Amino acid sequence: MYGDRSEMSLGMFMLIAAVLVVGGWLLITGYQSCTGTSRQANALKYAHEYAAQLYPGEQATAVCQQVDTDSNGYLSCTLRVGQQVLAIECADNYTIETNKGCRPVRAVIQGVQQVGGNNNSGQ
Repeated sequence: MYGDRSEMSLGMFMLIAAVLVVGGWLLITGYQSCTGTSRQANALKYAHEYAAQLYPGEQATAVCQQVDTDSNGYLSCTLRVGQQVLAIECADNYTIETNKGCRPVRAVIQGVQQVGGNNNSGQ
């Protein structure tokens, strides 16, 4: 049926590898959904770690959004430490922790280039 057995073996190997990758991803995401791990929970964890590093010994409260509205890999969070209220962004990892921690909010104004960018306005 197959002219070359090496082609059949390679094709079968690729099919098995694809099934294993997809199946593994489904198991990981299903497990995390069942155990309550979510992007928001991870962001809250990072927010509390951020507060503990910057304000050791002080009581901190954090609230994070559920959706990354600007698709930058961070959830917007509000951190209250004592009388200070800080706007921060915390990583929204779900299955793989590619990025960890929080950072101060970076103001982004649509239509304005960042400093050091290539200005093609002709001026």
